[in-house]
Amino acid sequence: MNIFRQKQKKYIFLFIFIFLLFLACFIIYGIQTGHNSKASYFSHTETREALGTVVTITLFSTEENPLTEKQLTDITNDLFNEADRLEHIFSARLNDSELSLLNSSAFISPVQVSEELFNLFDIALNYCSLSEGAFDISIGRLISLWNIGSDQPYVPSSDEISSYLNQEGWKKISLDTESKTISYEDNSISVDLGGIAKGYIGDRLKDMAENKGITCGLLSLGGNIVTIGERYTKEDWTIGITNPASPDSIIGSLKVSHMSVVTSGDYERYFVENGVKYHHILDPYTGYPSKSGISATTIIGPSSAVCDALSTACFVLGTDRGMLLIESLEDYEAVFIDSSGSIYTSSGISKYNFTANINTD
Repeated sequence: MNIFRQKQKKYIFLFIFIFLLFLACFIIYGIQTGHNSKASYFSHTETREALGTVVTITLFSTEENPLTEKQLTDITNDLFNEADRLEHIFSARLNDSELSLLNSSAFISPVQVSEELFNLFDIALNYCSLSEGAFDISIGRLISLWNIGSDQPYVPSSDEISSYLNQEGWKKISLDTESKTISYEDNSISVDLGGIAKGYIGDRLKDMAENKGITCGLLSLGGNIVTIGERYTKEDWTIGITNPASPDSIIGSLKVSHMSVVTSGDYERYFVENGVKYHHILDPYTGYPSKSGISATTIIGPSSAVCDALSTACFVLGTDRGMLLIESLEDYEAVFIDSSGSIYTSSGISKYNFTANINTD
């Protein structure tokens, strides 16, 4: 086994931590150099390991909405506690999570679940359908087989992949709205919500922060950025887009407020064996890491959960089909970067003042 693979998780985690610190500095620098630098404001920022990644929460007290340092600290702690609570509902990697317990019995009989889990399934299955299975929550067995992102990733044989392949497995999942129960058609289904759960949690944390009086803030959950209101200067937030060919650099930037920005990329979680790179975004139709020609997808829109699902779906669909999906939806825009470094944008991207550091197509 390639030695690089054995150390991959440690290096990737260290890179994510450094990159998020860089991103936080990039954004806060933009805040501090705004045209209204004399405004009265201060912020509270905390970074912790959570949700299998590095989470940074930055909350602001502004002149229009003054809060004490203790209030900001207490709200930040509440948000991290909520993230932990939701992780223990949605995680497929925690044996005692609600999702894991559902996976072990939903093929036997319908299982009544929490409102949070039912709602997330409802949203997820909608985007499984809209993407025609490019986003498919039913491939948990394949994800476990590859085990990418762990200390022991694995390259399965074609026979193993064939035996785990269950195309359009999402169609075998049934929801009963009245009883709030979920059932699977057979035991070939194992749900993994990793392609949407962080987005859903980001939405919940934003709602929670706003209900506690926060009107200005930034949530960074790995590749998921959620903005709360505007910057204290009444300007948009500046969000950088990572260059997948050089992940310590920025390939472009966006100006957003009240929106989420979610990126999926082949540089986020991967391993190398015998000179071949295997990334974590699996194509549900082949069982292998997607070879659509895309290296990164960034989706901008009001719901972080929807952005999360779309970023995965579009990565698998490729530039043409992915952009058709985005253009069919109101309120969502996209930036795609292909394996050659070319940039593709949706028709409404200008509303976010997208600026690229290289030529666009």
